[in-house]
Amino acid sequence: MKRAIVLQVRDGKDKTTSENLLWVTLAIMPSKIKTGVHKDSLFYPKSTEIIKTVCFGEIKSPDNYKNNRNLKIGSAVDVTYDYNEVIDKSFVNGLSVVVDSPFSPDELFI
Repeated sequence: MKRAIVLQVRDGKDKTTSENLLWVTLAIMPSKIKTGVHKDSLFYPKSTEIIKTVCFGEIKSPDNYKNNRNLKIGSAVDVTYDYNEVIDKSFVNGLSVVVDSPFSPDELFI
């Protein structure tokens, strides 16, 4: 599990299947190292792994689509991962809000 900040939430539509899609862009935050020589220090993700874009489909993952539709920019979320053994890759399984955004739309958008 990782913690992230929501940067963007937008709707879209798949051109081939006409399924409604929800695109969520996240900024992965540093995590605390709990064991080893550098205990209680921060581990920073690689610059290529800081920004993560996740897509939830209304038909393929209806729970994630409904739950994350009302995310606000600046909210802190926990990102849970799962593992696909067939393609040997991890993927985002879900997002859960830790702290709602303290910013109003007037403060964010100029």
